[in-house]
Amino acid sequence: MSTRFAIVGMGFQGAGIAKIALSRGHELVGAVDIGPKVGKPVSEFVDGAVPSAIVHGSVADLVNLPEPPHFVLSAATIDDPEVELDLARPLLAAGIGYLTINPAVFELTPEQHAEIDALGRANNAGYGAVGMQDIWWVQLPTLAAAAISRLDEMRYHSRIDIDTLVGLEQFLRMGEAPLAEGEPHPMQDWPSVMGDPMLTAARRMNLTPGEMTTYHEEVLAEKDLYWERGDLHVKVGHVVGSRSTNTFETAEGVSWRGVVEAVILQEGQTSRDEYQIIGEPSVTVTLDPYPGNRLTNAAAVSRIPDVLEGAGVLDPETLPAPRFAPTVRFRESL
Repeated sequence: MSTRFAIVGMGFQGAGIAKIALSRGHELVGAVDIGPKVGKPVSEFVDGAVPSAIVHGSVADLVNLPEPPHFVLSAATIDDPEVELDLARPLLAAGIGYLTINPAVFELTPEQHAEIDALGRANNAGYGAVGMQDIWWVQLPTLAAAAISRLDEMRYHSRIDIDTLVGLEQFLRMGEAPLAEGEPHPMQDWPSVMGDPMLTAARRMNLTPGEMTTYHEEVLAEKDLYWERGDLHVKVGHVVGSRSTNTFETAEGVSWRGVVEAVILQEGQTSRDEYQIIGEPSVTVTLDPYPGNRLTNAAAVSRIPDVLEGAGVLDPETLPAPRFAPTVRFRESL
């Protein structure tokens, strides 16, 4: 018996996740999206879906399928946590597991956590926020830190090619002159894509993080360039992306600093991710080039066994490390 799944957000990322899940033996029975995709066969966007699978306009349609999915993977671009949770609630109430790669809900508020956890447990359905943050910014740094005797500082730095973050550019001021002093950054109210995983990593290491500060700024072109995907000529000194810096101290005296950039790559640059564990001894882990979106796709699929076997919120600070699983594992009740 195969496990059935559906995708929310049948775009570049959603199709990539679906392909990996299909290769692991899961059965794609539907999708949810908006606009002109609604009503079309899922097979138009990814090979291997069941013939009857179509793109629906609501998650309620998935619940009402003759054979509804056992779990749903969300790849939707949503910056409002409550909108994401509104997608999860009817699915959890119907006993359908929910995994999302949305960084806006990587850490829930205490009130959100209590509600979603209770809803999932009452209906034997798991809920988790996953992605490359789970493995690369939480699991791996905490594992590497276990090999040192004294920890003084954690430093993260990630530069991500904006061409792998399709849709993000609509929220930025690509190609425009820089903001005047005092003008608000367009992403200033967004949840922190790196900061929340750093807080989780600190707690996973039995540290007590203090209040985090987040600062957003625009990244400017070092010389004139042409952005092919956006068909945009960008002048030197104009906007090519965004940089967010997150910092906090723990009660134990460990300093944390994380910088993440989403940019048009300039001459000589690659997508690159690195974290430095400063202490005795110090350790640096670098991934260059950094295939962030592909890591996220595979990481989400690797968490499927956890959402099938769990109930309630799957807390990233206590979850075991995921494993590569070429064959499908099943919950006994399926």
